[in-house]
Amino acid sequence: MDSEEFKKFLNCTTEQEFVYYAENYRNNIYTFESPKHEISFLYNLGLFFSEIYQTGNWLEMIFRKEDKYYYPIYFYLKAVQIYEKDYSLQQDWLLTHETMKRCYTNLGKELSDQFRTFDAMIYFRKALKIDPFFDMAIGNYALCIEKHYPFLDFNSPNKIFNLLYSLYDEIHLDKLENGKDFFKDKKQQYNSLWIKNLENKRKTTQWIFDLKDEFNRIDDDRDSYSNWCVENVLYLNSINDINSFQEATFDVSLKYLDDNLQLGPDLNTMLKNMMKLYFNQRKKLYINRNNETETSTIELMLIFNCLYSFFDKVAFWIYRFFSLDCEEHKVNFNSVWNQKTKDGIELLDIKNQYLYGIYRIRKEYRENRQDKLKINPILSPDSQLYSDLRNHIEHKDYCFNQVDNLYYISPKLLYSKTIKLMNIIRNLILSLILMVRIENKLTDSITQVRNYDLIYFEYEGFK
Repeated sequence: MDSEEFKKFLNCTTEQEFVYYAENYRNNIYTFESPKHEISFLYNLGLFFSEIYQTGNWLEMIFRKEDKYYYPIYFYLKAVQIYEKDYSLQQDWLLTHETMKRCYTNLGKELSDQFRTFDAMIYFRKALKIDPFFDMAIGNYALCIEKHYPFLDFNSPNKIFNLLYSLYDEIHLDKLENGKDFFKDKKQQYNSLWIKNLENKRKTTQWIFDLKDEFNRIDDDRDSYSNWCVENVLYLNSINDINSFQEATFDVSLKYLDDNLQLGPDLNTMLKNMMKLYFNQRKKLYINRNNETETSTIELMLIFNCLYSFFDKVAFWIYRFFSLDCEEHKVNFNSVWNQKTKDGIELLDIKNQYLYGIYRIRKEYRENRQDKLKINPILSPDSQLYSDLRNHIEHKDYCFNQVDNLYYISPKLLYSKTIKLMNIIRNLILSLILMVRIENKLTDSITQVRNYDLIYFEYEGFK
């Protein structure tokens, strides 16, 4: 793509024009003078689609099914993929501090707007690692935590309030590129809460929120099992997504499932079994993290395979939970989304943001044989690699040392993709738990009937 074509691209105004460039790119029509040039193209393409498909209607934003709505996420992710693979690009100050911090922030916002907070916070954290004072990242990160907060299951809200208060307080409104009025109101909201806090202190000599009560960063022993889990966001709790804090070094207790989810014995046992299997595979992955022996690589391969089995386990759990009207042996992670409840309600017509988050993971990381495509045409840029790895490990053949006519699997690549796959499975399990909590809130406690016209949101933080 020469400079003239790039200028023409930047002057696009219609969806049809953007789709033309998007499809040409995905069909490998363009060549770029450098990876930096390609990243600029991808960033702008993601930005254009994000603006075109932006809507103030949250329900419309979250529950859209058409593939075109994946365009912003896809192109931002593609830019991230190119950037993170090339160390020399990461040393380019201008690219990193001008384009990539915005790319990470925009990607996080896109995911956050769809209530995919598990994924969104990863990218806000990456943006703030580049520039801890980037106001757009700070504000949208805080807003994402608010959406995440109702499900943090944290005993004391002090630390969450303090984190949000400090984040909103840090925002310089004059430096915001957009959303000034919105974040001005947010700053005022938390300042007002702090003023009430001071008034309470004068009246009762007790703080409602103590600003000294902060999260504790993990210690310097980064190689310990607990710190490795926190750093890689692998603990089954929602605090782990916020940052690498000591308070996040725990998993949702199995007793919590009994006390809070109101599940029958079968569903409860199935969910506990998934969690126990996840814990087991996580520990094995830690043990084999730095060992590139053949034995260790085979162990990684087995972990990768086991993690892939969770997709169908989750589908079967959803089938049981919603009492879907289909034959049990036909249930898998691809087919379950086409089913209906015994009341005739289509699964994807049930407005639950965490159920829909699981559906989006299916679109991104699983083959769709029914569509006669290997995988969905618009998804995460590395999803084909996951599919290839799985197919060769499970159905074909492979080698760990390059051999002619065999699919080569790099041990380092296998480890990195197994970490990512474990993170995806973690999000699936947590999404199931959060999905049940939403369904319980919308189900009549006496009749046990779910009102499918209702949708539950709680996302405005402290008031």
